[in-house]
Formats: sequence, C-alpha cells, structure tokens
Amino acid sequence: MFNYALNTSYSDACCSVEVNPLRGTATVWHWSGGPYTYRKVSRRALLKAAAEDFVMGGLPSVGQWVHRTLRAD
Repeated sequence: MFNYALNTSYSDACCSVEVNPLRGTATVWHWSGGPYTYRKVSRRALLKAAAEDFVMGGLPSVGQWVHRTLRAD
C-alpha cells in the first residue's frame, strides 16, 4: 500500500507519523505512549501533508498538524 512517513525529527510530541491517503488513515506514535491509528481522515489533508513534507522537507509543526487535523471533532 501507500504509506508515507512524515519527517518528525524536530517534533517533541510525535516520534513517528505515517499517513495513507488511499485508505484515509494516519498512524501516530507519540513519545509518551504507543501508536494510535486515526481512521476516516480527510484524504485531501493527508495528501497535502505528504506533499508539503516531501517538497519542504517537513511540516512546520507535526504535533500541531496532528492536533488540528487528526483530533478535530
């Protein structure tokens, strides 16, 4: 499948984030605990994050992206 690992080298909140725009999922490994898989995530948001990460070399803040995009109610 198509999993893309976001650059988390400067993140204090997340040690690893993998997004899968085809399935609409994102798996986040937090420094304070184990992995959590978010389902039914906007495919457009996942593609945008992967593209921005690939072109720019990383998101400005992965923790804020996770909180804003994945934890939104």
